[in-house]
Amino acid sequence: MSALEKDIPTMASKICPAAYVTPERLAQFANVFASVNDVSAMVTEEAIEKAGSDVLIIDLQAGGSLALLDGLARIAPNMKVLVIGDALPSQAVRSMLALKASDLVGSAAGADAIVRATGRLMDLTPDGPARRNQCWVVSGAVGGAGATTIAIEMACATAMRDPENKVCLVDMNLADGMIPAYLEAQPRLDLIGLAEAPDRLDATLLDAYSWMHETGVTVIAAPRNADVHDIATPDMVLRLLDTVCADFSHVIVDLPRERRGWSKPLLAGVDEVLVVSEFTVPSLHAAADMSREIDDLRMSATPARLVLNRMSDGKLEFSVSRASKAISRDIEAVIRSDWKSARAAVNLGMPVARVKPKSVLVKDVMTMLKKLDPALTETGKKRMWR
Repeated sequence: MSALEKDIPTMASKICPAAYVTPERLAQFANVFASVNDVSAMVTEEAIEKAGSDVLIIDLQAGGSLALLDGLARIAPNMKVLVIGDALPSQAVRSMLALKASDLVGSAAGADAIVRATGRLMDLTPDGPARRNQCWVVSGAVGGAGATTIAIEMACATAMRDPENKVCLVDMNLADGMIPAYLEAQPRLDLIGLAEAPDRLDATLLDAYSWMHETGVTVIAAPRNADVHDIATPDMVLRLLDTVCADFSHVIVDLPRERRGWSKPLLAGVDEVLVVSEFTVPSLHAAADMSREIDDLRMSATPARLVLNRMSDGKLEFSVSRASKAISRDIEAVIRSDWKSARAAVNLGMPVARVKPKSVLVKDVMTMLKKLDPALTETGKKRMWR
Protein backbone atom coordinates (compact mmCIF):
# COMPACT_ATOMS: atom_id res chain seq x y z
CA MET A 1 0.00 0.00 0.00
CA SER A 2 1.38 3.43 -0.95
CA ALA A 3 1.92 6.24 1.55
CA LEU A 4 -0.91 8.16 -0.07
CA GLU A 5 -3.33 5.25 0.28
CA LYS A 6 -2.37 4.83 3.95
CA ASP A 7 -2.96 8.53 4.53
CA ILE A 8 -6.43 8.64 2.97
CA PRO A 9 -8.33 7.82 6.22
CA THR A 10 -6.32 10.51 8.04
CA MET A 11 -7.02 13.00 5.28
CA ALA A 12 -10.73 12.16 5.23
CA SER A 13 -10.95 12.69 9.00
CA LYS A 14 -9.92 16.33 8.46
CA ILE A 15 -12.50 17.07 5.77
CA CYS A 16 -16.05 18.25 6.42
CA PRO A 17 -17.35 19.02 2.94
CA ALA A 18 -20.65 20.50 1.91
CA ALA A 19 -22.48 18.19 -0.49
CA TYR A 20 -25.08 18.74 -3.19
CA VAL A 21 -25.42 15.10 -4.17
CA THR A 22 -27.79 12.19 -4.60
CA PRO A 23 -29.00 10.31 -1.49
CA GLU A 24 -26.74 7.40 -2.46
CA ARG A 25 -23.66 9.62 -2.54
CA LEU A 26 -24.66 11.25 0.74
CA ALA A 27 -24.84 7.84 2.42
CA GLN A 28 -21.42 6.99 1.01
CA PHE A 29 -19.90 10.23 2.28
CA ALA A 30 -21.29 9.68 5.78
CA ASN A 31 -19.00 6.65 6.07
CA VAL A 32 -15.96 8.45 4.67
CA PHE A 33 -15.65 12.06 5.88
CA ALA A 34 -15.57 13.40 9.43
CA SER A 35 -18.94 15.03 8.77
CA VAL A 36 -20.97 16.11 5.75
CA ASN A 37 -22.94 19.32 5.40
CA ASP A 38 -25.94 18.36 3.25
CA VAL A 39 -27.10 21.29 1.10
CA SER A 40 -28.94 19.20 -1.49
CA ALA A 41 -32.37 20.58 -0.67
CA MET A 42 -31.30 24.22 -0.75
CA VAL A 43 -31.46 26.88 -3.43
CA THR A 44 -28.23 28.44 -4.65
CA GLU A 45 -27.91 31.34 -2.18
CA GLU A 46 -28.75 29.12 0.82
CA ALA A 47 -26.34 26.40 -0.34
CA ILE A 48 -23.50 28.92 -0.73
CA GLU A 49 -24.13 30.39 2.72
CA LYS A 50 -24.40 26.97 4.39
CA ALA A 51 -21.29 25.65 2.63
CA GLY A 52 -19.18 28.50 4.00
CA SER A 53 -15.46 28.06 3.28
CA ASP A 54 -15.60 24.27 2.98
CA VAL A 55 -15.20 22.36 -0.26
CA LEU A 56 -18.55 21.91 -1.98
CA ILE A 57 -19.02 18.56 -3.72
CA ILE A 58 -21.59 18.61 -6.52
CA ASP A 59 -22.92 15.48 -8.20
CA LEU A 60 -24.28 16.29 -11.64
CA GLN A 61 -26.82 13.49 -11.22
CA ALA A 62 -28.50 15.51 -8.47
CA GLY A 63 -31.39 17.65 -9.66
CA GLY A 64 -30.60 21.35 -9.85
CA SER A 65 -26.82 20.81 -9.88
CA LEU A 66 -26.28 22.77 -13.10
CA ALA A 67 -28.17 25.76 -11.72
CA LEU A 68 -26.05 25.61 -8.56
CA LEU A 69 -22.81 25.51 -10.58
CA ASP A 70 -23.96 28.50 -12.61
CA GLY A 71 -24.83 30.38 -9.43
CA LEU A 72 -21.43 29.63 -7.92
CA ALA A 73 -19.67 30.96 -11.02
CA ARG A 74 -21.62 34.22 -10.76
CA ILE A 75 -21.94 34.74 -7.01
CA ALA A 76 -19.11 32.80 -5.34
CA PRO A 77 -16.31 32.15 -7.88
CA ASN A 78 -13.74 31.72 -5.08
CA MET A 79 -15.46 28.68 -3.60
CA LYS A 80 -13.62 25.36 -3.89
CA VAL A 81 -15.77 22.92 -5.85
CA LEU A 82 -15.43 19.24 -6.71
CA VAL A 83 -17.74 18.08 -9.50
CA ILE A 84 -18.74 14.44 -9.96
CA GLY A 85 -19.90 13.57 -13.46
CA ASP A 86 -19.15 12.35 -16.97
CA ALA A 87 -19.44 14.06 -20.40
CA LEU A 88 -19.99 17.48 -18.85
CA PRO A 89 -22.63 19.65 -20.53
CA SER A 90 -21.24 22.87 -21.96
CA GLN A 91 -23.07 24.82 -19.25
CA ALA A 92 -21.09 22.96 -16.57
CA VAL A 93 -17.81 23.48 -18.44
CA ARG A 94 -18.47 27.21 -18.69
CA SER A 95 -19.20 27.44 -14.96
CA MET A 96 -16.11 25.45 -13.95
CA LEU A 97 -13.89 27.71 -16.05
CA ALA A 98 -15.13 30.69 -14.05
CA LEU A 99 -14.37 29.05 -10.69
CA LYS A 100 -10.98 29.75 -9.15
CA ALA A 101 -10.49 26.29 -7.62
CA SER A 102 -12.34 23.30 -9.02
CA ASP A 103 -11.71 19.67 -9.90
CA LEU A 104 -13.59 16.86 -11.61
CA VAL A 105 -13.93 13.13 -10.98
CA GLY A 106 -15.97 10.63 -12.97
CA SER A 107 -19.27 9.16 -11.82
CA ALA A 108 -17.56 5.82 -11.22
CA ALA A 109 -15.04 7.37 -8.82
CA GLY A 110 -14.75 5.58 -5.50
CA ALA A 111 -14.41 7.07 -2.04
CA ASP A 112 -10.59 7.16 -2.18
CA ALA A 113 -10.55 9.15 -5.44
CA ILE A 114 -13.06 11.63 -4.04
CA VAL A 115 -11.07 12.06 -0.82
CA ARG A 116 -7.85 12.64 -2.79
CA ALA A 117 -9.51 15.23 -5.06
CA THR A 118 -11.11 16.99 -2.09
CA GLY A 119 -7.80 16.93 -0.23
CA ARG A 120 -6.02 18.54 -3.18
CA LEU A 121 -8.54 21.38 -3.20
CA MET A 122 -8.00 21.87 0.54
CA ASP A 123 -4.18 21.54 0.28
CA LEU A 124 -4.19 18.42 2.47
CA THR A 125 -2.28 16.09 0.14
CA PRO A 126 0.88 14.51 1.65
CA ASP A 127 3.05 16.26 -0.92
CA GLY A 128 1.80 19.69 0.07
CA PRO A 129 -0.50 22.11 -1.73
CA ALA A 130 -1.58 21.10 -5.20
CA ARG A 131 -0.24 23.41 -7.88
CA ARG A 132 -3.08 25.09 -9.72
CA ASN A 133 -2.87 25.05 -13.50
CA GLN A 134 -2.53 28.46 -15.13
CA CYS A 135 -4.25 29.78 -18.25
CA TRP A 136 -3.08 33.07 -19.75
CA VAL A 137 -4.54 34.92 -22.73
CA VAL A 138 -2.47 37.20 -24.97
CA SER A 139 -4.30 39.58 -27.31
CA GLY A 140 -3.17 42.53 -29.41
CA ALA A 141 -4.82 45.90 -28.95
CA VAL A 142 -4.19 46.70 -32.62
CA GLY A 143 -3.18 44.62 -35.61
CA GLY A 144 0.54 43.90 -35.82
CA ALA A 145 1.29 44.64 -32.15
CA GLY A 146 3.24 41.38 -31.87
CA ALA A 147 0.88 39.42 -29.63
CA THR A 148 1.60 36.12 -31.41
CA THR A 149 5.35 36.54 -30.95
CA ILE A 150 4.86 37.32 -27.24
CA ALA A 151 2.60 34.27 -26.80
CA ILE A 152 5.20 32.00 -28.45
CA GLU A 153 8.06 33.37 -26.35
CA MET A 154 6.01 33.01 -23.16
CA ALA A 155 5.19 29.39 -23.97
CA CYS A 156 8.74 28.42 -24.85
CA ALA A 157 10.27 30.21 -21.84
CA THR A 158 7.76 28.49 -19.56
CA ALA A 159 8.51 25.09 -21.10
CA MET A 160 12.17 25.45 -20.15
CA ARG A 161 11.26 25.98 -16.51
CA ASP A 162 8.04 24.02 -16.03
CA PRO A 163 8.98 21.00 -13.88
CA GLU A 164 6.05 19.02 -15.29
CA ASN A 165 6.94 19.87 -18.90
CA LYS A 166 3.24 20.43 -19.61
CA VAL A 167 2.94 23.66 -21.56
CA CYS A 168 0.36 24.22 -24.28
CA LEU A 169 0.11 27.04 -26.81
CA VAL A 170 -3.40 27.42 -28.24
CA ASP A 171 -3.97 29.45 -31.42
CA MET A 172 -7.49 30.84 -31.18
CA ASN A 173 -7.09 32.80 -34.41
CA LEU A 174 -9.20 30.03 -35.88
CA ALA A 175 -9.59 31.43 -39.38
CA ASP A 176 -6.00 32.45 -40.12
CA GLY A 177 -3.75 31.82 -37.14
CA MET A 178 -0.01 32.37 -37.65
CA ILE A 179 1.43 30.12 -34.93
CA PRO A 180 1.74 27.10 -37.28
CA ALA A 181 3.72 29.26 -39.73
CA TYR A 182 5.90 30.82 -37.02
CA LEU A 183 6.83 27.44 -35.52
CA GLU A 184 6.44 25.24 -38.59
CA ALA A 185 3.81 23.36 -36.59
CA GLN A 186 1.18 21.02 -37.92
CA PRO A 187 -2.36 22.44 -37.47
CA ARG A 188 -4.24 19.33 -36.36
CA LEU A 189 -7.33 20.74 -34.65
CA ASP A 190 -10.43 19.40 -36.44
CA LEU A 191 -12.88 22.24 -35.90
CA ILE A 192 -15.67 20.64 -37.91
CA GLY A 193 -15.48 17.39 -35.97
CA LEU A 194 -15.23 19.23 -32.67
CA ALA A 195 -18.23 21.42 -33.50
CA GLU A 196 -20.36 18.38 -34.32
CA ALA A 197 -19.74 16.69 -30.96
CA PRO A 198 -17.85 18.85 -28.42
CA ASP A 199 -18.80 16.50 -25.57
CA ARG A 200 -16.67 13.77 -27.16
CA LEU A 201 -13.48 15.71 -26.55
CA ASP A 202 -11.30 14.03 -23.94
CA ALA A 203 -7.57 13.67 -23.27
CA THR A 204 -7.18 10.99 -25.95
CA LEU A 205 -8.84 13.03 -28.68
CA LEU A 206 -6.98 16.14 -27.54
CA ASP A 207 -3.72 14.28 -28.10
CA ALA A 208 -4.74 13.66 -31.70
CA TYR A 209 -5.38 17.39 -32.13
CA SER A 210 -1.96 18.31 -30.70
CA TRP A 211 1.52 18.76 -32.15
CA MET A 212 4.70 19.10 -30.09
CA HIS A 213 7.48 21.52 -30.97
CA GLU A 214 11.06 20.46 -30.20
CA THR A 215 11.14 23.01 -27.37
CA GLY A 216 8.59 20.89 -25.51
CA VAL A 217 5.63 23.17 -26.19
CA THR A 218 2.45 21.43 -27.32
CA VAL A 219 0.73 23.42 -30.07
CA ILE A 220 -3.00 23.28 -30.76
CA ALA A 221 -3.99 25.08 -33.94
CA ALA A 222 -6.46 24.63 -36.78
CA PRO A 223 -5.84 24.70 -40.54
CA ARG A 224 -6.73 28.01 -42.17
CA ASN A 225 -10.46 28.18 -42.84
CA ALA A 226 -12.24 31.40 -43.78
CA ASP A 227 -15.63 29.90 -42.87
CA VAL A 228 -14.67 28.72 -39.40
CA HIS A 229 -16.58 31.46 -37.57
CA ASP A 230 -19.81 29.96 -38.89
CA ILE A 231 -19.16 26.73 -36.99
CA ALA A 232 -17.22 27.78 -33.87
CA THR A 233 -19.58 28.02 -30.87
CA PRO A 234 -19.06 28.98 -27.22
CA ASP A 235 -19.81 25.39 -26.17
CA MET A 236 -17.14 24.04 -28.48
CA VAL A 237 -14.46 26.58 -27.52
CA LEU A 238 -15.09 26.28 -23.79
CA ARG A 239 -14.98 22.49 -23.97
CA LEU A 240 -11.65 22.70 -25.81
CA LEU A 241 -10.14 25.11 -23.31
CA ASP A 242 -11.40 23.18 -20.30
CA THR A 243 -9.91 19.93 -21.61
CA VAL A 244 -6.58 21.61 -22.35
CA CYS A 245 -6.42 23.26 -18.92
CA ALA A 246 -7.11 19.93 -17.22
CA ASP A 247 -4.11 18.33 -18.93
CA PHE A 248 -1.48 21.09 -18.93
CA SER A 249 0.09 23.03 -16.06
CA HIS A 250 0.50 26.18 -18.19
CA VAL A 251 -1.75 27.18 -21.09
CA ILE A 252 -1.05 30.25 -23.23
CA VAL A 253 -3.84 31.34 -25.58
CA ASP A 254 -3.21 33.59 -28.58
CA LEU A 255 -6.56 35.38 -28.88
CA PRO A 256 -7.62 37.58 -31.82
CA ARG A 257 -8.57 41.15 -30.94
CA GLU A 258 -11.84 40.85 -32.90
CA ARG A 259 -14.49 39.58 -30.50
CA ARG A 260 -16.50 36.48 -31.35
CA GLY A 261 -19.48 34.87 -29.63
CA TRP A 262 -17.13 32.70 -27.60
CA SER A 263 -14.66 35.45 -26.62
CA LYS A 264 -16.51 36.76 -23.57
CA PRO A 265 -16.94 33.47 -21.68
CA LEU A 266 -13.32 32.58 -22.50
CA LEU A 267 -11.98 35.91 -21.21
CA ALA A 268 -14.12 35.64 -18.08
CA GLY A 269 -12.75 32.24 -17.15
CA VAL A 270 -8.97 32.47 -17.61
CA ASP A 271 -6.41 33.43 -14.95
CA GLU A 272 -4.70 36.35 -16.69
CA VAL A 273 -5.30 38.50 -19.78
CA LEU A 274 -2.37 40.35 -21.38
CA VAL A 275 -3.22 43.20 -23.77
CA VAL A 276 -0.26 43.89 -26.08
CA SER A 277 0.28 47.42 -27.41
CA GLU A 278 2.87 49.27 -29.41
CA PHE A 279 4.30 52.50 -28.01
CA THR A 280 2.19 54.84 -30.10
CA VAL A 281 -0.65 57.10 -29.00
CA PRO A 282 -3.40 55.35 -31.04
CA SER A 283 -2.25 51.89 -29.91
CA LEU A 284 -2.02 52.94 -26.25
CA HIS A 285 -5.55 54.36 -26.27
CA ALA A 286 -6.85 51.21 -27.97
CA ALA A 287 -5.08 49.06 -25.36
CA ALA A 288 -6.49 51.09 -22.48
CA ASP A 289 -10.03 50.86 -23.89
CA MET A 290 -9.68 47.12 -24.47
CA SER A 291 -8.32 46.59 -20.96
CA ARG A 292 -11.25 48.43 -19.38
CA GLU A 293 -13.72 46.40 -21.43
CA ILE A 294 -12.05 43.20 -20.29
CA ASP A 295 -12.05 44.36 -16.64
CA ASP A 296 -15.81 44.98 -16.81
CA LEU A 297 -16.27 41.51 -18.24
CA ARG A 298 -14.08 39.78 -15.64
CA MET A 299 -15.59 41.73 -12.72
CA SER A 300 -13.75 40.53 -9.58
CA ALA A 301 -11.08 38.58 -11.46
CA THR A 302 -7.53 39.83 -12.07
CA PRO A 303 -7.57 43.02 -14.19
CA ALA A 304 -6.11 42.90 -17.69
CA ARG A 305 -2.37 43.60 -17.83
CA LEU A 306 -1.14 46.10 -20.40
CA VAL A 307 2.15 45.13 -22.09
CA LEU A 308 4.20 47.48 -24.28
CA ASN A 309 5.95 45.61 -27.07
CA ARG A 310 8.75 46.54 -29.50
CA MET A 311 10.12 49.27 -27.29
CA SER A 312 13.13 51.10 -28.71
CA ASP A 313 16.31 51.59 -26.71
CA GLY A 314 16.73 54.99 -28.35
CA LYS A 315 15.33 58.35 -27.32
CA LEU A 316 11.54 58.32 -26.88
CA GLU A 317 9.08 61.09 -27.70
CA PHE A 318 7.55 60.61 -24.24
CA SER A 319 8.23 58.39 -21.22
CA VAL A 320 6.45 55.17 -20.23
CA SER A 321 5.30 56.78 -16.96
CA ARG A 322 3.84 59.70 -18.87
CA ALA A 323 2.05 57.32 -21.24
CA SER A 324 0.63 55.40 -18.28
CA LYS A 325 -0.67 58.60 -16.71
CA ALA A 326 -2.18 59.78 -19.98
CA ILE A 327 -4.28 56.64 -20.43
CA SER A 328 -5.01 56.20 -16.67
CA ARG A 329 -3.70 52.68 -16.80
CA ASP A 330 -0.72 50.92 -15.26
CA ILE A 331 1.74 49.46 -17.74
CA GLU A 332 2.67 46.06 -16.34
CA ALA A 333 5.56 45.10 -18.62
CA VAL A 334 7.81 46.51 -21.33
CA ILE A 335 9.27 44.24 -24.02
CA ARG A 336 12.23 45.75 -25.87
CA SER A 337 12.55 45.35 -29.61
CA ASP A 338 14.96 42.88 -31.21
CA TRP A 339 13.72 42.86 -34.79
CA LYS A 340 16.77 41.08 -36.23
CA SER A 341 16.49 38.12 -33.85
CA ALA A 342 12.70 37.96 -34.18
CA ARG A 343 12.94 37.83 -37.97
CA ALA A 344 15.58 35.08 -37.82
CA ALA A 345 13.43 33.10 -35.38
CA VAL A 346 10.30 33.01 -37.53
CA ASN A 347 12.37 32.09 -40.59
CA LEU A 348 13.81 29.12 -38.69
CA GLY A 349 10.52 28.07 -37.06
CA MET A 350 11.95 28.67 -33.59
CA PRO A 351 11.36 31.01 -30.65
CA VAL A 352 13.76 33.91 -30.22
CA ALA A 353 14.94 32.23 -27.01
CA ARG A 354 16.36 29.41 -29.11
CA VAL A 355 17.94 31.61 -31.79
CA LYS A 356 19.39 34.24 -29.44
CA PRO A 357 19.00 33.23 -25.76
CA LYS A 358 20.48 36.52 -24.47
CA SER A 359 18.18 38.75 -26.52
CA VAL A 360 16.67 41.67 -24.62
CA LEU A 361 13.28 40.44 -25.84
CA VAL A 362 13.84 37.09 -24.14
CA LYS A 363 14.97 38.73 -20.89
CA ASP A 364 11.97 41.03 -20.80
CA VAL A 365 9.52 38.18 -21.44
CA MET A 366 11.05 36.22 -18.56
CA THR A 367 10.73 39.23 -16.26
CA MET A 368 7.05 39.43 -17.19
CA LEU A 369 6.55 35.70 -16.63
CA LYS A 370 7.94 35.91 -13.10
CA LYS A 371 5.19 38.40 -12.30
CA LEU A 372 2.57 35.99 -13.59
CA ASP A 373 4.05 32.92 -11.90
CA PRO A 374 6.89 33.54 -9.38
CA ALA A 375 7.70 29.82 -9.43
CA LEU A 376 9.21 30.29 -12.90
CA THR A 377 12.52 31.74 -11.74
CA GLU A 378 15.57 32.33 -13.87
CA THR A 379 17.71 30.97 -11.07
CA GLY A 380 15.78 27.73 -11.05
CA LYS A 381 16.92 24.68 -12.96
CA LYS A 382 16.27 25.05 -16.67
CA ARG A 383 15.31 22.12 -18.81
CA MET A 384 17.56 21.62 -21.82
CA TRP A 385 16.11 22.07 -25.30
CA ARG A 386 15.42 18.81 -27.02
